[in-house]
Amino acid sequence: MRFDLLGPMRVIDEGGAARSVAAARQRILLAALLTRANQPVPLDSLGDLVWDGAPPAGAAATLRAYVMRLRRALGPVAGARLRTSPPGYLIQVSTAELDISFFEQLCERAGQSVREESWEPAGAIATRALALWRGTPLTDVPSQLLRDRWVPHLEQLRAQAREWQIEAELNLGRPELVVPLLRELVARNPLAERLHALLVDALARAGRQAEALTAYQQARRVLISELGIEPGAELQELQRRILAGSPPARSAKTEAPQAKPATPRPGPAAPRPGPAGPVPRQLPATVPHFAGRVLELKTLSELLDRTPQGGGTVVITAIDGTAGIGKTALAVHWAQQNAHRFPDGQLYLNLHGFDRTGEPVQVGAAVRRFLTALGVAPAGIPADVEAQVDLYRSRIADLRLLVVLDNAHDADQVRPLLPGSSRCAVVVTSRRRLTGLVAVDGAYPLTLDLLSDNEARELLVGRLGAEYVAGNAAAADELITRCAHLPLALNIAAARAATHPDRPLPELVAALDDVRARLDVLSAQDSAADLRAVFSWSVRSLRPAAARLFRLLGVYPGPDIGAAAVAALAGVSRAETGRLLGELTGAHLVAEQRPGRYLLHDLLRAYAAELAQEARDESQAALRRVLEHCLHTAAAADRFLDTTRDPVELVPVSPGVTPEPLSTTESALRWFEREHAVLLAAAPAALAAGLPAHAWQLGWACADFLQRQGHWHDQVDIQQVVLAAARELGDDTGQAYARRVLGRAHTRLSRFADAHGQFRSALDIYQRAGDRAGQAAVHRGIAWALDRESRTDEAIRHATRALEFCRENQDQVGAAYALNTLGWLHVKAGQTEQALTRCAESLALHRAVGNTDGEANTFETLGYTHQHRGAYAEAIAAYQQALAIFRVSAERFLEADALCHLGDAHAAAGDTTAARRTWQEALAIFEDMGHPDAAQVRARLES
Repeated sequence: MRFDLLGPMRVIDEGGAARSVAAARQRILLAALLTRANQPVPLDSLGDLVWDGAPPAGAAATLRAYVMRLRRALGPVAGARLRTSPPGYLIQVSTAELDISFFEQLCERAGQSVREESWEPAGAIATRALALWRGTPLTDVPSQLLRDRWVPHLEQLRAQAREWQIEAELNLGRPELVVPLLRELVARNPLAERLHALLVDALARAGRQAEALTAYQQARRVLISELGIEPGAELQELQRRILAGSPPARSAKTEAPQAKPATPRPGPAAPRPGPAGPVPRQLPATVPHFAGRVLELKTLSELLDRTPQGGGTVVITAIDGTAGIGKTALAVHWAQQNAHRFPDGQLYLNLHGFDRTGEPVQVGAAVRRFLTALGVAPAGIPADVEAQVDLYRSRIADLRLLVVLDNAHDADQVRPLLPGSSRCAVVVTSRRRLTGLVAVDGAYPLTLDLLSDNEARELLVGRLGAEYVAGNAAAADELITRCAHLPLALNIAAARAATHPDRPLPELVAALDDVRARLDVLSAQDSAADLRAVFSWSVRSLRPAAARLFRLLGVYPGPDIGAAAVAALAGVSRAETGRLLGELTGAHLVAEQRPGRYLLHDLLRAYAAELAQEARDESQAALRRVLEHCLHTAAAADRFLDTTRDPVELVPVSPGVTPEPLSTTESALRWFEREHAVLLAAAPAALAAGLPAHAWQLGWACADFLQRQGHWHDQVDIQQVVLAAARELGDDTGQAYARRVLGRAHTRLSRFADAHGQFRSALDIYQRAGDRAGQAAVHRGIAWALDRESRTDEAIRHATRALEFCRENQDQVGAAYALNTLGWLHVKAGQTEQALTRCAESLALHRAVGNTDGEANTFETLGYTHQHRGAYAEAIAAYQQALAIFRVSAERFLEADALCHLGDAHAAAGDTTAARRTWQEALAIFEDMGHPDAAQVRARLES
């Protein structure tokens, strides 16, 4: 048995056959259990992972059903390994059966061989470990929480194993074998100085001194141009030896990770000389109402605990995050809490990387301020900046000092201010991710996210008082949402509430209701507390192309956006899109919530929209492009879901628009699931922008998906937009189509009066136009609604009329559906023989046109008919045939409906165990959909 996660999930059973775990949440569940193999995983932890931090009500019951379905997917032997183990579940897997466990074990063995300088086994074991990788770990497991916990750890181990593999080959005298690999690694990781050093070393050992020197020069150019630094000691020593014709030294041994011992608490410091000059105490006052950030404060303290005392590198923490997220507040709060651990003082400097001046502090000015604080007289400060940096580092070499570098513009501004002593610690804050500081200087990156609900509430309590917040609980929660959980916005809003105690909090919340006015309310006379000003400082630092993309994102209608849609929005290539998104995410103006999906929090979106309004023509063109991207991709995806549907002539695409390539039904469904919320927002946005043809075609393209997945409330919303767009275009057929779909959605929602009203209006239009196919579809919809109301005789009349229209029109697909409807209704009327005849006719027609979805519907009717005849074995077989098709075609409601009927058949046949299992599967789907039929299934289970 094998379970593989180092790439797409793969399960190989004991017979060597692959087992498919097709459902996304079952894959998450299995991966969550495997990453903690042989340990009980609590239900609440599983719920967080399966629903990415937002488990729905009733998640525990749904998880139990998922576990049952997962066991069935794994097969009897592997499924038996998945066991109930309070407070949750565990899966029993040996190390050799699980690739991530085996990989970690091999890395541990390789590291031990490296420490022992046993190069032959070290290289062989590292090679074996690397061979386990088939791609990005957990790549098809859609849980960002799970990937964030595991992928960085595994990637880091992989990089370490690769270095060990290369070092082993070098020390075994086989440098030629690793040169091609090192060239590839250097090309992919141009800022990794260690890889450059290994390449230079390998070339020199292979006798290729000229190439080695060229590789050194290339490394030097990259480091200077990208990071502003000269090569480190290892590279420089390699160059010196090559130029001197000396044999290369044995490859420096990379320290292999070992089990980390418990970190001892620092005891009393050994006696040492005190500082030569005054003790600087430059930290600003901490924020009086600091809230939350417990985990981040703990992380900072743990990093400090690991500071080496006898040598090593200074501990640097780079705190990054978007404007107003609270980076400075966190850094200063932690620094004040830990100031006593730095008896020689604390240096603080605002580097003004992002503020109203637009002029970051120059290195010379910063160093001179620090030297002055350390007691160096102005006359003793050298004129040359490099000499000033040397003096600064010499001055603090023996000191236990904390340096806080706030609001840094980039790594180049910070690097000269880093102490050389391991007795010092540095905390850097920046709106940018300081990747160079992490890659080259070993900084620990700490990215701040928006406040959680509890942290935001804690902030309001600190500003306004617990009693006030408790008395205005609903308004306080709404205020948190309106402020996008952003600390600066919450502080501004709380200040407004505190300075106007006569103004009820709900009134302030109402003023924030209009997104366009929100930035007006969340402003203050001080530019540091004006959201527009604070956001503008970040945008001002961007390249023009990135700033353009930021403002264009303000017109995008969806809650989040994929990279392909960003390319259409901007009208640029995918490659350029990647570069621009990298700049925006690096500046924390855009968040990559999961790989390839980007979003702006509400306040940044409002600011981007304001900027977009200043360039209306450009913004309108961008909106049109991204709407056409959504429309043409949705239409292509819809063709995979329903091959029998008549196509429409779509609006043409604008230059720069490329629909996403889809090749299978599964890829079409995945696209629809990703873009579901985007499509719902895109149609009304198109209508509001004066693009009614785009609006109704978007509604048409996603109607079948919404029906299959049971999103009937969404169906109603989007078809109302389609109806309005068709009216604006004067398109009677479009209006009839929208009303027909609305009628079906209202029927699903048991709003029968609304359904019949829509059907009547649609029928009137089709009758005036003489459209027999349209009339047939409406009659079938009416029959279905009447059946739901138990008005069987009337329903049969309408279904018969639908069949007559289809036969007159030679519409085989429509006739097959009408025959199935009649079969169902005949069962309701107690006419099972007639029902069997109608079902046989329906099946024959569906098979003749290759309509498998229609076959599934008819199989369910056959099962229902056999069940009423008391032929339970035949009923169960028919239901199972229907289920097999519904699962492939993603008809979620119909799958759950068929499971209910299958459970009824099992119960009628006396197999209560099978009935309960089947109903639990149905319940899981209904609960996941939030469908009211879940109550009926619960009643079945309780009885």
